[in-house]
Amino acid sequence: MDGMIKDLHLQRRTSLWVALSEFYIDTELSKDDLIRIARIFKNSEYELIVIKEIDLFEVFPALQYNLLSPVPDWAGFDESCLVDKC
Repeated sequence: MDGMIKDLHLQRRTSLWVALSEFYIDTELSKDDLIRIARIFKNSEYELIVIKEIDLFEVFPALQYNLLSPVPDWAGFDESCLVDKC
């Protein structure tokens, strides 16, 4: 994969990973949060089925621990750590 294409792919994936990660923190998302996340999904140029697969196979395995933790993260995840895990 060409370096520029790889960077663009990673940039698009990263914005999705960050947006999807918000569903794994211990806070209630507001209507505005959901609208912002939906815009990120729409602007990603990925179809919804692909976004679901990205969540299932890339984000969930990296962040499922937070759903099971007695003291889950509620402030959000460090982006560089998230990218490394995904």
